[in-house]
Amino acid sequence: MGSVYLATHDESGQQAAVKILSSSLSRDEDFRERFAGEIESLKKLRHPNIVQLFGWGEQDGMLFYAMEAIDGKSLQERLAGSERVEWREAIQIGIDVCKALKHAHDSGIIHRDLKPANLLTDPNGRVKLTDFGIAKLFGYTQLTAEGGVVGTADYMAPEQALGQPVNHRCDLYSLGSVLFTLLSGRPPFLSKSMPEVVHKVCYEPPQPVRRFNASVPPQLESLIGELLEKDAAKRPPTARSVTTRLESMQHGLTEPRKVPPAGGDDTDFDYSEPGATAAPGQPQVHSATTRFAPAEGEPPPAGQTSTGETVRGDEVRPSDSFTQAPARDATVGNDAGRPASGVNGKTSSSEEKGETAASFTTLEEAAEDIAMERRSELRAQRWIIGTMVLALLGIIAFVAWQILVPPAADDLYANIQATADQNPDNLSRAEGDIVRFLELYPNDDRVSELRALLDEIDLERKQKNFERRGRRPGATAELTPLERAYFEAVDLGRTQPQLAIDRLQAIVDLYGDGDDSAATREIVELAQRQKELLQASLAEAGERHVEQLQERLRQAERLEQSDPEQARAMYHGLVLLYDGQRWADETVATAKRRLAALEAAAE
Repeated sequence: MGSVYLATHDESGQQAAVKILSSSLSRDEDFRERFAGEIESLKKLRHPNIVQLFGWGEQDGMLFYAMEAIDGKSLQERLAGSERVEWREAIQIGIDVCKALKHAHDSGIIHRDLKPANLLTDPNGRVKLTDFGIAKLFGYTQLTAEGGVVGTADYMAPEQALGQPVNHRCDLYSLGSVLFTLLSGRPPFLSKSMPEVVHKVCYEPPQPVRRFNASVPPQLESLIGELLEKDAAKRPPTARSVTTRLESMQHGLTEPRKVPPAGGDDTDFDYSEPGATAAPGQPQVHSATTRFAPAEGEPPPAGQTSTGETVRGDEVRPSDSFTQAPARDATVGNDAGRPASGVNGKTSSSEEKGETAASFTTLEEAAEDIAMERRSELRAQRWIIGTMVLALLGIIAFVAWQILVPPAADDLYANIQATADQNPDNLSRAEGDIVRFLELYPNDDRVSELRALLDEIDLERKQKNFERRGRRPGATAELTPLERAYFEAVDLGRTQPQLAIDRLQAIVDLYGDGDDSAATREIVELAQRQKELLQASLAEAGERHVEQLQERLRQAERLEQSDPEQARAMYHGLVLLYDGQRWADETVATAKRRLAALEAAAE
């Protein structure tokens, strides 16, 4: 994807590692976004165990950033040189890595490619985490989308290998793989091809690390086993919790007695993996593992690029422009001794000639830009808050005015009428305005009308409460005879309204004049109200249907001469269906007279 140069800043003399995305890839929008994503990740990270970002920019169409240069080996280089890592050093490495991971996770960043090649050791022995090229910010889904497998197979968590959603615990799995490799000299899973490695990572349990290194304390072996759990939920919850356990081992464990293996060889490593071909002292590396570049002047092995990345036989080998940057002076600057880019508003000579402008932004400049943006946002927020406060004060003033300056009687009465017309079955919605009208205008001519409406609302509420109580499971057995008669009459109102009216009137006649209890008087009031509602409903229905019955009556009269039998049947139907319906009394009486006349004529 690019190259890394050791460079020197002209003005400060500070050395830096400058990572440049190759010119071919710089024209690819996807790669530009990935490169920008790596910068965004590094901008959030300032920790002694993470390689520090200095700045970033673009020159001659190439994207680059400058970061801290580490004068030391990576852990992969140590392993490739058959250098062994003693368990106490492995614990310290684990502590350093965990501190870096905690800072990254707290900043919302998952590394997603933790491996020995990305862990550098500085001259003081401190481990520094680098290469956040495929790091993913929590919630940032435009790049490295779920379902895409990105990472190194040997150290990849199962959920990552399967393309499933990942969280910070995938980095903890990778840490377990790194510790296993440092202590055993080989990754947890070995095979001849990457698909086989991925299958083992996802479905096979790892072997105990003490099988390959008997000096490893059981406590450390147990922690590594937990880190390598297939189920992410079974791994330690955070990098901080792993740090605590490693520090406890560091302070609490004594030097274990070294047990030489059978055969007299005092090595702690065991390379007896089925199918393995490397001898003791030679680290096994399968075809899926990243290799290192050969020495200068030495041709790369077959199937391996010049930067050390393994290439499968069926893949097209990238051109040299993808793996080697053109030879150039690694010092950043120009002939005049000025910075090559327009830093702090300066214009380079190339810009004056109309050539492609270069840019370089330091971390401090970016921090100042962010601070300015935050100040602008703060001013905008203050303006928004001020506007909201003024609006709130306006609302408060309006409400106060409504309270202090009451509405006119006519306006309030009109509101009550409108509410009652819109909600005839729920008059309680007008109750607040009615009460307010009675309080503000007690001498108004409409007070008696509104008091009656308020009484009706109160009666409506009592009826709902009474019916709700009577319909609870098991409540029927607890009803008094009067209450049961009322409920039966109300139920009849749905199918036989006239019979229901008669029964409700019977309740009023029987209990209305007596000096009974408050509960009895309440039922009488409910019965009277329900009767009036049913009568009004029947009258309304009668007005709608009486004209239809009159038309059927006239049709029967016209048939008396031509078809007396049909006329007799129609009269009989009118009497049978509507006899007893008071709204149809007149029509039914006429039908009875005509029916009697027809029968007399037939005799």
